[in-house]
Amino acid sequence: MPNPNPRQTPEFRSHIRKPQGVVPDGEKLADRVLAVRVTDTIDTAIRALPEQSAWLRRVITQAAKVELLGDCPAVTPQPGGSQEPSVAASVVEVGEPSSGQIDRAELLQALDEIFKIPRLPKKALIQLQELRERLIQEV
Repeated sequence: MPNPNPRQTPEFRSHIRKPQGVVPDGEKLADRVLAVRVTDTIDTAIRALPEQSAWLRRVITQAAKVELLGDCPAVTPQPGGSQEPSVAASVVEVGEPSSGQIDRAELLQALDEIFKIPRLPKKALIQLQELRERLIQEV
């Protein structure tokens, strides 16, 4: 016969669903779960990961910080400890056949146009300036 007056202590509840992955210092997990349905191929790929929840939390948090909060981290720490940027850009030498990529001159021109945008996030502006300086030095 089930217990007619069940009681769950806070200690018991804290062990029910332990968060996987890293929660940033000073941050607290929301009380509600955020869930979305995705296509079959995406679902299959995500479910093949060893730590699905940790990966999903990291990806959703990074996307929200960049797109919604204007925070643009320079380097995304990878699980293996690598400090490589999560997105790498390749630049084609001027004069090479175009395969959908732009050359250095076009990229510098595009960066100059981006600098005209008012209220760019400070971190993004610094990173773009560093990228522009590297492109100029390589020419």
